Amino acid sequence: MAAAAQDGEGRVFGESRIGFGLATVVEERTPIAAVLLQVPAARAKPHPGFLRLLDGVHADRYIMSPMSCLGIHFALTDADGLRLLAAGDNDAVMTIIEEIEEVWDEAWLVQTDQSWDALHRCLSNGTIYYDEGDYPLNRTVLGGKHLYDGDDYVVSYVAPNEVKDVAAALAALTEKELRARYDGIDPDEYNGEHGEADFKDTWGKFLGVREFYRKAAAEGRAVVFTVDP
Repeated sequence: MAAAAQDGEGRVFGESRIGFGLATVVEERTPIAAVLLQVPAARAKPHPGFLRLLDGVHADRYIMSPMSCLGIHFALTDADGLRLLAAGDNDAVMTIIEEIEEVWDEAWLVQTDQSWDALHRCLSNGTIYYDEGDYPLNRTVLGGKHLYDGDDYVVSYVAPNEVKDVAAALAALTEKELRARYDGIDPDEYNGEHGEADFKDTWGKFLGVREFYRKAAAEGRAVVFTVDP
């Protein structure tokens, strides 16, 4: 079992630094089991379960467990984008996502499998927090508008104007620059096998995501990134 805590500056401790006891929260150096931790403004609230995903409240900060979660980006039609933004609750959001998945238009999707974790860290600030890093690269994976309010799914929406900005930023990023960002990931807070083979896979997925955003931007499409257990 694991929990989160905040230091005096309101920051959230990383996955490898916190252990949770029955009555207290203590710092440890042993990496903890993969877990999602939601951190409201006043205190940290642990979520039970082994593999949990982040809630959809965009103002909070999260740690995610990615290892059994597969990521997919979809470039949306205008109609689907409007429907998602107008969806009134989680059920409505998921109905639309399921319909998009059923169509499975391979020309307008890209699968990042488990590499979305490394990609987000590389394109953000090395962490799995989705509200950190610099725009527009931090929008690529987790940093969009979260439309699903729950801890069992992720639906991150990137508006068409932001898609254009993301596409331009990705186009300018070289393999050497992505490698420098990858090397900046703390292996102790990363659930993958940090190293040459993992970076090779991350780079391959990056190329697919870059081309995907280029096409979506050219057609003026919004993008939605989804992750499920």
